[in-house]
Order: sequence, then C-alpha cells, then structure tokens
Amino acid sequence: MSRLVNYEVASLKRQIARYQQQQKESTRKANDSQTNARSLKIKFEEQCQEFGIEGKDVHSELTQVLSTQLPVLFTQVESLVVHVQSALEYYQTFRESTVSSESQVLSLLSFFIKNGNVTVYEWKNGIPPPLSTDPNVKTEPESSPSDNNGELEIDWGDLGGIGEGGEPSGDIDFGDGDIDYDISLEQVDLTGITIEDGGNSLGTVSQYPTVLEDFNTRNMLLDDLMELFEFTKQRINETVGRGEGGGGGGFVLQVDLPSSVQGYSSKDIEEMSCNVSSVIDSLTNKKSQQLLLMLGSQSYLDRLSSQLIRQQELSRRASSLVSEYTYKIKEASELQTECEGSLSLLVADVKKIKIMVSKEISKKYNDRIVNITGDINQLF
Repeated sequence: MSRLVNYEVASLKRQIARYQQQQKESTRKANDSQTNARSLKIKFEEQCQEFGIEGKDVHSELTQVLSTQLPVLFTQVESLVVHVQSALEYYQTFRESTVSSESQVLSLLSFFIKNGNVTVYEWKNGIPPPLSTDPNVKTEPESSPSDNNGELEIDWGDLGGIGEGGEPSGDIDFGDGDIDYDISLEQVDLTGITIEDGGNSLGTVSQYPTVLEDFNTRNMLLDDLMELFEFTKQRINETVGRGEGGGGGGFVLQVDLPSSVQGYSSKDIEEMSCNVSSVIDSLTNKKSQQLLLMLGSQSYLDRLSSQLIRQQELSRRASSLVSEYTYKIKEASELQTECEGSLSLLVADVKKIKIMVSKEISKKYNDRIVNITGDINQLF
C-alpha cells in the first residue's frame, strides 16, 4: 500500500500534470501559428492584389503583368504629360523675361510632350532607329535552282577593280578615321541581333529603349518635371505673398515681368502645379516603381517573386503547424484521460487495501477501531 501511494499514484499524477501542461503549451502555439498564418496570408494576398496577380504561379504572372501593365503605365504618362504644356510654356516665358539665354528650357520634357514615348535614339538623333520592323521585307529576291542549271553560283558583287584575270587593278583606301555606327554598347543589349543581307536591318525595335524604358532618360524626365513643379510652387508662394501677378520675390528681384507672365493668377498656377504633380506621381508611386524596377533588372524580378513565394510557403507552413499542434492537443488529452482512469482504479484498489489492513490490525487488538493516517488519506 505504501508503494502504491508513494510511487505509482504519484507517478500517474505527474503524468497527468505533464499532459495538461502539454495541452496548454500546444494550445498557445496553435493560436500563435494561426495568427501568423492569417497575417502572412493577408500580406501575400495584398501584394498579389497590388500587382494584379492570382499568386498561383508568381514568377510567370509577374512577367505577364510586366508585359501588360507597363505599356498601360507609359500610355497613362503620355496622356497626363500633355496637360503640362501650359506650365512648360509659362516657365519658358518666365525664363526668357528674366534670364538672357537662348537655351531651351527642359529640353527632354518639351520633346516628350511633343513626340510622346519614342526611342532614345530618336530623341538624340532626330530620326527613328534604322530598323525594319516588317518581317515580310526581303532584302534579296529568291532565286530558282533552275536558273543556273542546278549549279550554285555566288555573286561576289563589285570587288572594286578586280579584273577577269583575278588580279587586283587598284589599291583600296580604308581611310584613317574610325567608323561611327552610332551604337552604344552600354545601353543596347546585343543579344539576338541579326544582320541581314544588304544591311537593311540590325535587329528588332526592342534593342532601342524608349525614353521611359531607359533608366537615364526616365530620371532626366523626372528631373525636368521636378524642376517645373518646384518653379510652380515658388510662383504660387510669390503670387499669394505679393498679390496676384507676383511682381517680385524668390526668382525675381526688381524686374518688371511681361503681361504674359503677370496674367496668370495663383489659381491658374496651382492648376499647373497639380498637372505636373500628377505626372510625377504616376511615375513614382509604389506600383510604378515596382514595374520599372522589374523592367530594369531581371534579378529584381527574380528576387521579388522569391519573396512572394517565401511568404506563401511561410503561410502554408504556419497553417500546417496549427494542424500539428491540434493533433498534439488531442493526443495529450487522450493520454491524460487514460492516466486519470488508471489513477481512479488505483485509488479504488488503495482504498480496498486500506480497509483490509484496518480490519486485520483491529482483529489483533480485540476489534478496536483502527485509523490509518498519512498521505494515503489525501487520495480520498
């Protein structure tokens, strides 16, 4: 009886306490994992919604978004920048009346408003890239095999003075200067360039990035827009601080502005400033920045897709942990119930043994009442 009380009953009680503690910890961890899974899932869905993808095949969907939404962004910028024309003309007039310079103001912005998102090549050279975009254009007529009686004949063209005897009749002057093909190896990706017969085509149009596609020209355009925006903000402060027309302060010190400049009210300039700000926002908002970064760097696209996939995997892992902890809670609860049943049976056996021992001792002492004390009484 002493062994049952001191060892077996105590062992079962410790097991029950341990299983209760396991259930408590597993419940806490399951709740934490469920919260993390929900948070990660919401964050993943928000980012997918931001990019306009479903999240099933992240990398291919991001690539598809880049090819579909980037032209939409460029078209939007082109439509917004048209409304900046009045602000640009106002800035040009203001500069001409205050600065004795014939240089064009914000040349890239002026060109972009007039021509749209054309290639950088056209902006620098004034003409479109020398590329043939029509795949049906043929530089040489196809010859029939029957024209030469089945024999392949090579036309070497005019070799510059080589006679029938095969001996050169004159020297070739290659000149002293280098040939300038007007191709920048730093900005043009030469992968996939094909040179066709006759020199009519150097490749595809994608070899020549547009103003918005090229990193440098896009930043130059943003610089022009920021300069114009700051000018309009300064003029607003001047017109409000010194009355409509703004005869001085800031940009102008004791200079009589022409009527074409003074004719604009602060409300007109505020409208100009809002138009400029709209173009800047369209190029610098979070979604546009992500698209432009993906355009400029394949590694960024890979890194972004990896981050989204990792968030998705973490969310799934957290959800699976909830299932694991739920199973542990159930398992610990079943073991606790089993131990509690064993403890109940053991306590009943101890109670019977206690009664038997009390009777045996009582018989030895003329049936006197025997009370067994100690830890055994705590079981009942």
